[in-house]
Amino acid sequence: MRDENKTKAQLIRELAELRQQGLNIFIQELRETRKYLEKVFENSPDAAGIVDNNGKFLKSYKMVEELFGYSSVAISEL
Repeated sequence: MRDENKTKAQLIRELAELRQQGLNIFIQELRETRKYLEKVFENSPDAAGIVDNNGKFLKSYKMVEELFGYSSVAISEL
């Protein structure tokens, strides 16, 4: 059916469906990117971590544990 023959309600419903499809694609891409970045950090030969604005570790990665002997839990408590 041509757009000219559709009611406003039908067009609004179609637009909402397209918006939701776009949002679903965006969310899926975000999840994939996060998984990828987690793998990069976990397999990095460098000691890496994520800290907040106060310098407190929010997350550390495997090499931090191997190089310095800290566990992820111990680092998050620093």
